[in-house]
Amino acid sequence: MLEGDELFERVASAKTEKQRITVLADEGESFNHQLHKEFNAVVRSFPDCDVFSLAIAFSLQAGNFAKYTKPDARRYYKTVNKYIYVDDVVPVEKKWIVQYAGELGCGEGQVGLASAIETWQNIALRFDYEEWITRRYSMRKLKEFQDLIVKRVLDAEADGERFGVGPWLVAAPFKWLACKPRLWPDPQLEKLLMPHGSQVRAGMHRLKELVTLKVPSSEPEEFADGLTDAYLLQGEQMRLARAVRSRTIHINSGFWLLGQKDE
Repeated sequence: MLEGDELFERVASAKTEKQRITVLADEGESFNHQLHKEFNAVVRSFPDCDVFSLAIAFSLQAGNFAKYTKPDARRYYKTVNKYIYVDDVVPVEKKWIVQYAGELGCGEGQVGLASAIETWQNIALRFDYEEWITRRYSMRKLKEFQDLIVKRVLDAEADGERFGVGPWLVAAPFKWLACKPRLWPDPQLEKLLMPHGSQVRAGMHRLKELVTLKVPSSEPEEFADGLTDAYLLQGEQMRLARAVRSRTIHINSGFWLLGQKDE
């Protein structure tokens, strides 16, 4: 599976715009099959944990905030599961999340990881457990639950509360839950908001050199403005997916791979 400069060179070597998009979509689909296997392994390993908290923890790993927690994955997933479902911040658990990430050289990620999990705790407290995603979910249920989360975050911000994160944080766990091949033919998948964080945006900016693409130059700070921006980016990804008979989730992953920096 290619990423960063290697993927860019492969895309650039294709002769037509459609062929370039196809390369991106194919690499994204391969990556999504890999994510499906990895996330399924996580879900099977923690049968007592809530599947949505596992998706949150997994999305933060994939987003590089928690990539250095993998050597102690069992404690990481159990800590996130516990952290999200308590009424008060657990000092010992928060201290472990921050310190452990720092000890493993995560740099700024140690702050981002604790902040992201705390934000999800804040969101979770706005729901009754019965409204939460269970291990038996459909594409329709994912879309309905994502819409409900977005609405409650927007309502909270309208009341003056600031979450300090973009829509990518809300979108990311749903992408991993949707990384199931059996769900990909469902038309509802195209309506599910994908994460458009810094790596995806970087990938889109790179592809602008080779494919007709509209990408905003900066990322809005407010959640509501960021949501408008995210739907614009998703619209472009949907357009590319339709052009090569692929799925938006694959194009989104293709951009994430393309946006990776070579070390």
